[in-house]
Amino acid sequence: MIELSKQFIPATDEVWRLQTIDDPECKFFQRMAKHGHYGDRPGHTLQGIYVCSASGEFLASVNSTNADSVLRMMQRGLRAWKAMPENKRKLSADSEFKPRHRWEDSYPENGLVVSVVTRDLPAQCDPSSPCEVRWNRDFVWFSQQEARQWLPQNPEVGQTQTLPAKFTARITRFHLVDTVNGQTTHYNKREVKDSEISTRVTRLEDNHVHLEIFGKTKANSPGQRAHESPHGVVTQLLGRATYDLQRRVFEEFEIVALGRRWGHTQFNVRRNDEESGPLGYVFRLTSEKTPHVAPAFLHAYEADWVRRSRR
Repeated sequence: MIELSKQFIPATDEVWRLQTIDDPECKFFQRMAKHGHYGDRPGHTLQGIYVCSASGEFLASVNSTNADSVLRMMQRGLRAWKAMPENKRKLSADSEFKPRHRWEDSYPENGLVVSVVTRDLPAQCDPSSPCEVRWNRDFVWFSQQEARQWLPQNPEVGQTQTLPAKFTARITRFHLVDTVNGQTTHYNKREVKDSEISTRVTRLEDNHVHLEIFGKTKANSPGQRAHESPHGVVTQLLGRATYDLQRRVFEEFEIVALGRRWGHTQFNVRRNDEESGPLGYVFRLTSEKTPHVAPAFLHAYEADWVRRSRR
């Protein structure tokens, strides 16, 4: 499959947006995907893997995590591509597919951009035991102005400050969630309880401020939405960071959060695994080469720098 994929141009996107929005690129996808495995059924998901030409001609598709099924689909698509007339392969020069709005447009340049990996842990939280194989990844965004608020205005060694409540809520509601098996819903404001994150200045060196990060979080939902039970996540956090006062950016940032989860939501595949179990999160600063993938719940951030309207 790896060798065969060299004959394709891979691309990935969030299917809900592609199948529901009327941006030109979404319409392009919808016209193509209606010929695929789910057909043209309004209101039904178009999730899956597709092979198409640059001109939008459907070639093959499948919705499967089975490697053999995906490989056969790719082979069918490649055969269909080779059988196409040359003039049907390419996109017309006057075609326009520039979107009016994408969440990546809100990427916070020079802000705090953090990758967060979530995974189940051994039942007894024994660090010598192997971790569960399932894990998931998301990103956390803070603007440059917000990032500066992680440390005191005039830092001194030993100085401690509590993170603004709205930042603690952002992390707790949208990122300390149970996505190990897939997607889930986020928590609302009322469901965040007894949560506080603080920083302590441990060292000053030239223009660099070294921080210790610590705290606790708790989100507890009564499970009033359809297809979910009472559910929640509780964690304790410990981390460290280094901030460059001159450049106004974080040069290092890492947090480990350990805790427990319980209950299920509609899509997090915990319906048969509702009992409390340990899970962990690792937050790490991304590099400049990391793709600008928007956080899953960016649309729910309470931040004025997030662009919500179409241009």
